[in-house]
Amino acid sequence: MVRVRVSNDRFDNNNGGNKDRRSLERTYLMQARALIQAQKEAAAANASAAAAGARLRLRFAR
Repeated sequence: MVRVRVSNDRFDNNNGGNKDRRSLERTYLMQARALIQAQKEAAAANASAAAAGARLRLRFAR
């Protein structure tokens, strides 16, 4: 399971006011990209481990 910290901060740290809509959209897009990247990396690691396991099974099946 991939865990990515997602910020729930709805306030702009610069001026203490509410973030405007575009700023929130940028924040959510960056978080979505980070999640997608983490999932890709986890999938690649899982595929690599599965391939290594398959090679071991073939090697010791003889």
